Amino acid sequence: EAEALSGQASLETEARTRRVLFVVEGAYADALALEEQITLFRDSLIREVEESLKAGLINYQYGKSDALGVLDIVRSLKETRSEFLRALLNHRLALLDIATAGDDEDLGSWSVDGI
Repeated sequence: EAEALSGQASLETEARTRRVLFVVEGAYADALALEEQITLFRDSLIREVEESLKAGLINYQYGKSDALGVLDIVRSLKETRSEFLRALLNHRLALLDIATAGDDEDLGSWSVDGI
């Protein structure tokens, strides 16, 4: 009976180790992908939309575009910034998953997609 209990404990430990490894690998892959996305936002996308807004405002000032065009660019800038913040949050959550992978029975990756 003791041998069976020892075998069962060994199997449970192995299963838990595999679950933790699975969570860590997934969170690490997510963190790497999100780092690339954050870099893309920071280095080009936000700057491009901000420059488009400046150009749109100048065009509006000189009557070359209408207010709806400027508002559309403002909306795009807000959406871009929102996606950037979502990527930052998801990156932090992935790092948190890595840091706490073995601490909690409720293993799983958190993500903020529906904001």
